[in-house]
Amino acid sequence: MSFIRGITEDAKKQAMVRSIVEFANSCGMSTCLEGVETEELQNYLRIYKATWFQGYYYSRPIEIRKFREMVQAFGGKRNQKKFSCG
Repeated sequence: MSFIRGITEDAKKQAMVRSIVEFANSCGMSTCLEGVETEELQNYLRIYKATWFQGYYYSRPIEIRKFREMVQAFGGKRNQKKFSCG
């Protein structure tokens, strides 16, 4: 089930996402809302105060080699451990 698809028009999905994110935040946990496909949706989802967003709006799936290249480009070796994927 996707909680994000159609969330702007679905009060039940809005309540579910709000509850999950608020619970996680109150427990000191991080959250990631997946399925962000447009800037408009990203801007709407900011009201839920999730830690991160993920989806095609940011990047289509990529090979690990390309991912490592991106990490190097945005932070070099100092961030390498944070993004280790096998």
